[in-house]
Amino acid sequence: MSASNDEPVLDRGRLDAITGGSAGLARELLTALVDEASGITAEIRSTAELAGDRMRDLLHALKGVAANVGAVRLQRAAEDLERADFHDAPTLRSCVARLGEELAALTALR
Repeated sequence: MSASNDEPVLDRGRLDAITGGSAGLARELLTALVDEASGITAEIRSTAELAGDRMRDLLHALKGVAANVGAVRLQRAAEDLERADFHDAPTLRSCVARLGEELAALTALR
C-alpha cells in the first residue's frame, strides 16, 4: 500500500488553481467532493463483498472526483483498493476503512 500519510490530505495548490484562490468556491468544491465521495464510499462498502466490475467503476469514479480537486490521500486510498486482492477479506476491509478515514480527513477541512 502507498504511504499516504506522507502526502497532504489536500493539494491546496491544485484547489487554488481550480478556484482562482476563492475561499468560498474552495469550500463549495470541498463540500461537493465530500458529498459525492461519501455516496461512492457508502456504495463501495456495500459492494465490497461483490467486488468485480461495479467495484472497479466506483473506484474509478472516486479516484476521478478526488483527483479533480486535489484530494491526494483519498485518491491514493482508492488506487490502493483498486490494486487490492478482492478475495482477501482482511485487506479489503482495511482498504475500505482507509477510504473512510481519508474522507473524514477531508470532511474536517470543509
